[in-house]
Amino acid sequence: MKHMHIHVIRVEIDFSIQSRIDNVEEQGKQINSHLVNSNDNCILSTVQPLNPLDNNEITITASGIPVTEHENLIQKAESLISALGDEVTQNVRVTGAVRLPTRSTNRPRIVKISFRNTHETVQVLRNKMKLKDNAVYNKFYIKSSKSRIERLIEMNAHAVLRNLPNVQARGLRVDANGRIKSRNLQQTTQPETQENDHP
Repeated sequence: MKHMHIHVIRVEIDFSIQSRIDNVEEQGKQINSHLVNSNDNCILSTVQPLNPLDNNEITITASGIPVTEHENLIQKAESLISALGDEVTQNVRVTGAVRLPTRSTNRPRIVKISFRNTHETVQVLRNKMKLKDNAVYNKFYIKSSKSRIERLIEMNAHAVLRNLPNVQARGLRVDANGRIKSRNLQQTTQPETQENDHP
């Protein structure tokens, strides 16, 4: 009877130990699975490329591009770049395009366009004046990209000018850096355009 009682206790102990081992193994599998998933997510996040439209070094903004239903902005951007001449068209590739938000409803929103690298962006900016000689694109304007803060500074400068009496405001302008300057000092022939109307 005593031996049987000891045997029952051993069986219970063995069962309890095995149950704990099984439990530890299951927890180990869950932890391992969680670590693998976390590592996969980390790898995915590091492999996924950044959006080129977020990099002001490789983007420009274009104003005057009309809005059409179901528009293909990449195609519109490529057409605009082709107006800059064969050399630019052959060496520059558009990688992204998006319309920026605006407060104005009476004109098309500015389009932000990205390229593969800074060299391509510089090439586009160096040739932007060719648009004024193009019958189709002479009302389109290309500018270097600005950060949201730079756009806000420029927008605020335009708001200040709008609130000045006409006599004072007539001789002033907002330059590309958002500074208010005398029109007499203006060197370029290309007007400051719609970049001031979006945040």
